[in-house]
Amino acid sequence: MKNHSRPKRWAYAKTKLGQRESLQNSNIEAVYHQVINAVKTLYMRRGGDYFERDYKTDKSHGILCMHSFITSNFYWILDCELGFQYKVTFAFDKCPFEAEVRKLLRAYPLSESATEVILQPDLATFYKNVLAYQDRRFHLVLKG
Repeated sequence: MKNHSRPKRWAYAKTKLGQRESLQNSNIEAVYHQVINAVKTLYMRRGGDYFERDYKTDKSHGILCMHSFITSNFYWILDCELGFQYKVTFAFDKCPFEAEVRKLLRAYPLSESATEVILQPDLATFYKNVLAYQDRRFHLVLKG
């Protein structure tokens, strides 16, 4: 993997943004992780597999990526955009807990900071490709 020498965008955001924008980014990141915790504790089945990786200090992947949480039916990514705003990208594919997550998305600040995408050819194939490409230590199984 390529080692990126530039600092991650989120690190710049800490020094470039005003108090209001920094607080908004902090809220987005906190809610992003709250959704992951809710999915793991309330909705995923024990023994279910998932990919999770924290990229904040990982120099092997671009400067924008902060965190990824992906299952075969739920895609949840946190990035810091070029303008220093945190952004959540998500997708569902026959997700048994989609309605519950959508309720969580309506909570501020994710209602304005999250974008739904459609992965090609589909999320299940995307997930298989992630698992084939990424280091096995980030392929996890939910313990119960």
